[in-house]
Amino acid sequence: MRVAIPLSDGLVAPILDNADSLLIVDLGNRGPPEYLDTFVTHSSIRERADELASIGVDVVVCDQVSHALENMILAHGIHVLSHVTGKADEALETFHDHDGTGPAAAENTVAAGAQA
Repeated sequence: MRVAIPLSDGLVAPILDNADSLLIVDLGNRGPPEYLDTFVTHSSIRERADELASIGVDVVVCDQVSHALENMILAHGIHVLSHVTGKADEALETFHDHDGTGPAAAENTVAAGAQA
C-alpha cells in the first residue's frame, strides 16, 4: 500500500491542491516502510490526480482538498483521509489508527472487548 502525504515545511500541507511536494510511504513490504520525497510536477487538478494514480498511490492523507480534486482522486480508486494536520509521522500514525492497524485502534478494540 502506498500512502501520499502532501508536505509544506515538514508538516502536512494546508491544502492538497497547492502542495508542491509529497511524501510517499510504501507500506507494501513486510519490512520497515520505505519513504520517498517527490515534487508535484503538474499544476492542474486533473494532472495532479493522474500523477497520484501513475505512481501507485492508494491513499492520500491530507488536511484540506477541494471537492473537484477529491472527486478526481476518488475516480482513480484512491482513498482520501482529510482533515489531518501535524508532522508527517503524526499523519501516518493517524492513517494507521483510521485503517485499524495503529496503536489507538488496538486500544479501542481492547476497550470495546472489555465493555462486551
